[in-house]
Amino acid sequence: MTATPVDSYGFNAKEETIWTLGDSSPFIPSATLGPAPDDCPAISQTYPFEFKGTPRAARSSPVLIIGFGGPHAILTNFNHARPPEIGWYKRIFLLTETNYAGTVTFHGAELHDGTPIWFGMKQHSQVPITTFTVLPLNSSVSNYTGSDEEWGLSTATLYIPRAGCYFLMATWPEGGWVVFFAAGR
Repeated sequence: MTATPVDSYGFNAKEETIWTLGDSSPFIPSATLGPAPDDCPAISQTYPFEFKGTPRAARSSPVLIIGFGGPHAILTNFNHARPPEIGWYKRIFLLTETNYAGTVTFHGAELHDGTPIWFGMKQHSQVPITTFTVLPLNSSVSNYTGSDEEWGLSTATLYIPRAGCYFLMATWPEGGWVVFFAAGR
């Protein structure tokens, strides 16, 4: 399957829209979560990655995403969120290159209508957000003088309103990537 260029999906990587939870929130979750669709207009590939028993990863340094199933980026086994959280959630793992000194910012949305993905950094302990930033640099793990590429592991909780086709974008000063994925029960 060939991925379609990011620009054709109607979002601009240079614009950040922060959505708020209120009566007009576009994040209206479904009462039940349907299966992950098999007809998404684009879907990213995953690949084997040797890190503490991790079966597959998506994208490239300085941060990879772990948690997708199979050779295609598909997220399943979501849990129903408890108020004040909304929608369906799943914990994803961020594998970061600890000798990278920049910041990496994440955001995402549903491909068809632009409904944002929400994130929670510590499950059930803060209000979900639509954008978050990580700082991979960790001097206690890596020596930063060579290409040792030690990896650090952190987590984020990803919230979706319903089964569908989504993108997750990571950006950093030198570049970025987009993962297109299907999500459902």
